[in-house]
Amino acid sequence: MPFTFQPVPLAAILCLLVALADWLGRRRAFRQVSPAILVIGLGALAANGGLIPASATPTPVYDAAFTYLAPLAVFLLMLNINLPTLQRIGLPMLGLFFLGTLGSLVGAVLAFWAVGGGQAAPWLAKVAGMYTGTYIGGSLNFNAIALHYRLGEELPHVFAAATAVDNVVGSLAIMATLGVTRWLARRWPRHQAAPDSGLTGNDPLPHPTAHPPGSLLDLGLLLGLGLAVWWVANQAAAWLPAVPPILVLTTLSLAVAQIPAVARLRGAQLLGTFLIYIFLAVIGAYCDFAVLIQNHTLALQLMAFVGILISTHALFIFGVGGWLGQDWAKIAVASMANIGGPPTALAVAEGLRRPDLLLPGVLGGGIGYAIGTYLGIGLAEWLQ
Repeated sequence: MPFTFQPVPLAAILCLLVALADWLGRRRAFRQVSPAILVIGLGALAANGGLIPASATPTPVYDAAFTYLAPLAVFLLMLNINLPTLQRIGLPMLGLFFLGTLGSLVGAVLAFWAVGGGQAAPWLAKVAGMYTGTYIGGSLNFNAIALHYRLGEELPHVFAAATAVDNVVGSLAIMATLGVTRWLARRWPRHQAAPDSGLTGNDPLPHPTAHPPGSLLDLGLLLGLGLAVWWVANQAAAWLPAVPPILVLTTLSLAVAQIPAVARLRGAQLLGTFLIYIFLAVIGAYCDFAVLIQNHTLALQLMAFVGILISTHALFIFGVGGWLGQDWAKIAVASMANIGGPPTALAVAEGLRRPDLLLPGVLGGGIGYAIGTYLGIGLAEWLQ
């Protein structure tokens, strides 16, 4: 067995791959590339180059990433959701967000039947659930649903291709949304509504990656709570086999996040992001390029699926929202809260120079985090 295939060196390499992806993401040449794509790509290159094991070689490190790290990452990232503050999002923004959610659901159903429907591959319903989750609240739901269906383990080439298509289309969607919104504002100008964020000019603007790392007390409590919630979720699955463990984990995480003492703990965002990137590096290692080349129609199939879903979402939120006379910038931020979650909503609000929409965008993405996994799994089960 090669030295780097042993558990400790392998774990070290995975950590270094995450660090390398972050370093590359700060370079000008890679700033437009999603960090998730960088991590998956580096993992795939390392595995296909023989540096670390590929999917054909079983290893306890990869098993631990699926069994422990990914669920713990979901718990940590869910701790950023504070349900009482969602009232500050404002009713128009809330209505637009749920209009976009409906568009994503309808789009996923249309895409499923257009791409293959009842004659489709058995995994397509699961991928439909993943795309539904991610286009309701971002990639956290995508990974949570994939984890529930164990798609990364059972069909790593499908998961890697689905992730790549999601990130490519997501990047194009951000650019298209900014351009189309500016064009619509010039063609059919709207009165700019009063800010509904509750912020004043002197209030700090939140950013999901700006949390300080925290103390040993914070990290110890976060990891202890996360493992406890993971254990309870799996025990509940044994007691209630009809209930997916990821839904129990999501529900418990939301409940724990509302405890003031837990909400004050620092470091959840940073630690959760690091763990989910380790998970994505493993997913990259599970990707066999030879298999992808042999399945050359897979990427086109997934691209068609996402294209139909995104187009339907845009028709719902921009078409109906525009017909109702809503502010184009507000529609755009609500759409991006669906498509990419809080970070994407922030990017679009900043790109449109609408600081009043930063907090509503973050809170809208928080709603998506909260409901996307439920709706994605529900749709996948219905389609199956």
